[in-house]
Amino acid sequence: MMVVPVMGPCFGVLFSRYLLESQASISTTAWIFNTHCFIWNVSSLFCMPLMREFGWRRVGICGAFVSSVGFMLGALSPAPEFLFFSYAVLCGVGGGIVFTMCFFIVPLYFDRYRGTSNMIMHAGVGGGQILAPHFARWLQDHYGYRGATLILGAVMLHGCAAAALFHPVEWHQKPRQKEQVEGSEVEEGLRRRGRGRGRGRDTFVLPQPVDQQQQQEQQQQEVVVMDIEVEQSTRLISEEIASTTVTQTDGRQKIQPPPPQQQQNANTTTTTKKSSSPSSFLKIFERVVHSTVSNLAILKSPRGCIICFASTLCINSTLNFSMMVPFAVQEAGLSLDFAAWCLSVKGICDLATRLVVNPLTDLSRFSVQGCYVSGMALAAVTTFMFPLMYSKSWLLVTMAGYGCAMGSCLGVHSLVMISVMGMEKMPDVFATSCFITAFGFVSLGPFIGMIQDAWKSYKVTMWVLSSLMVISVLLWLMMGPAKRYDNNRRISSNDNQHHTETEMMKTMRYDNNRRISSKDNQHH
Repeated sequence: MMVVPVMGPCFGVLFSRYLLESQASISTTAWIFNTHCFIWNVSSLFCMPLMREFGWRRVGICGAFVSSVGFMLGALSPAPEFLFFSYAVLCGVGGGIVFTMCFFIVPLYFDRYRGTSNMIMHAGVGGGQILAPHFARWLQDHYGYRGATLILGAVMLHGCAAAALFHPVEWHQKPRQKEQVEGSEVEEGLRRRGRGRGRGRDTFVLPQPVDQQQQQEQQQQEVVVMDIEVEQSTRLISEEIASTTVTQTDGRQKIQPPPPQQQQNANTTTTTKKSSSPSSFLKIFERVVHSTVSNLAILKSPRGCIICFASTLCINSTLNFSMMVPFAVQEAGLSLDFAAWCLSVKGICDLATRLVVNPLTDLSRFSVQGCYVSGMALAAVTTFMFPLMYSKSWLLVTMAGYGCAMGSCLGVHSLVMISVMGMEKMPDVFATSCFITAFGFVSLGPFIGMIQDAWKSYKVTMWVLSSLMVISVLLWLMMGPAKRYDNNRRISSNDNQHHTETEMMKTMRYDNNRRISSKDNQHH
């Protein structure tokens, strides 16, 4: 989280001189940056399916390596258009997967201290924003464009070593605890169905939805009323489902082995299935595609739509503003060193705000949604005021306020999804939000570049970015009616499902009584 996400803040500092010397237009610069952001966010949609298939360590190491290679290839760029491949495609794919993976892993390990763990994770992002612009500027002064790009790409290789340290917690537990887990009885494993072995927060398992648990409890209560034959059949079905609990270690799905008798029967069937099944690669590809498409179903909820579209406007405004700050500062007659200082002040205030806000989210009285919306409102004000400032001191003050706004907004970006949608839907919301944000970059980004080319003024462009923040705030003000709509729809669906279940029970009871009466008549 410290070395990989610096590709965005370093774009203006590292590539601005090269693009200006190559006489690249503002539209080309905007297309390069927004294409990078598009691929970055689209790749996050495939992050969770890939983690389930190959494990998060393999995915993290490969993603960090690809992003590093893409950044180093930028040093060999013969023309600005080559950055579409090296920076936009390679850095976008690798960096997007690594960045999204960190947001998926941390909330699943912690429940009580989720805000504190989120603070530690965001500390790496803030540290990178503080150090990266000055480090890139210092490298350019001493080694030139090519040397600075190659060295920064080599620094990003440290992400491979960091991803290799993503060990499952079970590997570092005491042996006594492992023996107790392995020696647990079958009834204990069935009782803890859907949670995996060990402690629930130490295993990479998505929690079971609450609605599904309520449905299972209702079915178990209603089955008791049924006759002996129906009760035995439902018990056999529940035992078969319970015998294949899904656990995950190192991000992969593993099936808990069933009892010995069922395992012997399963061995005979699996051998026949392997011979008739397609190749393993096609199976993995089908599972990844199916899981990716199923994530988009979260858009059926108005709450999910508000989160995704508001996040799209907020992130597009933030990254485009950070990209334009060096160009606007140089247009005002100030040096590139001062532009690096502006980005560093923003990063310092961003980091300080995240360190303060994230631990407060563990308190029951703290409103995560209020913190998120207030951060977007403050970002809209500071974005509007930045082009109106002409002195260095007021520019630094404005960037400090913008950094505080981003810290209170993006610092709780993943936590606000959990508070609104729940932990079980957080990966779907996060991936879908990034997917929609990607299309925002290829639509809003070039539009902002066209505005800059038409008006020849960064003041108008930054005011457009401020209006995007205002729209996202207005969308979040509609969250209350969206929650009420989802609650009413869930209640009505539960009532309809309960009605259908009772009708099915009546039908099964009628068929059972009819079969018993026919047997009695035949016996008579």
